[in-house]
Amino acid sequence: MRRDEVVDEIVYELSHEVLIEEIYGWFDESDLKRKQAEEMLAREVANWRIDGSRIQRKRLEFLYEYRETFEITNIDITACLLESVVAADFSIIKDWIMFLREIDTPIVDKLIAMFKDRSNYHRKNAAIALVMMGKPGIEPLIGTLRNEDPSGRELSAQALGELRDTLAVTPLIAALNDEYWPVRKASAESLGQLGDERAVDPLIAALDNKEKDVRSAVGFALTRLGEPSVAPLIAALEHEEENVCQIAAIALGRLGNKRGFETLIATLKDEDGNVRTWAVVALGMLGEKQAVEPLIAILKDDVVEVRQKAAEALGALGDERAVEPLKAVLRDENKDVRQAAEEALNRLQREE
Repeated sequence: MRRDEVVDEIVYELSHEVLIEEIYGWFDESDLKRKQAEEMLAREVANWRIDGSRIQRKRLEFLYEYRETFEITNIDITACLLESVVAADFSIIKDWIMFLREIDTPIVDKLIAMFKDRSNYHRKNAAIALVMMGKPGIEPLIGTLRNEDPSGRELSAQALGELRDTLAVTPLIAALNDEYWPVRKASAESLGQLGDERAVDPLIAALDNKEKDVRSAVGFALTRLGEPSVAPLIAALEHEEENVCQIAAIALGRLGNKRGFETLIATLKDEDGNVRTWAVVALGMLGEKQAVEPLIAILKDDVVEVRQKAAEALGALGDERAVEPLKAVLRDENKDVRQAAEEALNRLQREE
């Protein structure tokens, strides 16, 4: 206690409060914040050691501001931070992973361990963190394509596409034959992202996959690969499997490459109505005015869906030569075909 006499009054106060006020005056606000961050990290790591509790997002954001002042010499600190960061959302992960990578070389091994743990709810974030690692994360992720857990292989295939490194091309091509179809789908998508023409032929071979979602992913990947896909896709239009012709036609339409135009026109005479349908769709997507007359002719096809798609394609092409033929289609026996013709005519009128 301290005793003071002030204007005939005796005042008592606790000396430690005085000292605290005095000491606080020695520091500026940034010093106090740094001290607060150091103490917070120490408490969080202590709690993590006891019950495995992770650091909450807001605290991670606060700690990140003062990361350079921390002396991270204990492996428990790195492990606690890493687990907490991986459990946080995407906006937190990138910055922290870049920081932890600089101070802890074995971080890749720790992330792989988290990724392989089936019980880890946040394994997807561990995969994202490996992507953030760049080159050091590639080979470990390639290794996880052989993981016994199919969902782990799927995450690996997705992550390898995000890394944009052609080292992953050959393993992803092999994964197109994985027994678990989501892995095949993810591998096709990633090969499209990587943009390496070595993937063209394996993707063409995968067009007849029995799973619709895989076929769609393969077609989109071939579209992303661009010019090298054109010739194989044209050849695929004559495949015996209807599904292959369908995806090939759509992919050619998306590519917008005129090399496939003549083949698509020829495909309008294919015996299979579904193949003709998808050739019509592709021609509408290509936007070639030369397709107008062949499409007008196929408005009389005996397959309802061919006539319907032809009317839609003519509306998309926006050529006035289609007006009178479309008016005739308004008397078609099928309601869907009539509706398609009406909508196409409305579209043509708006574009005049």
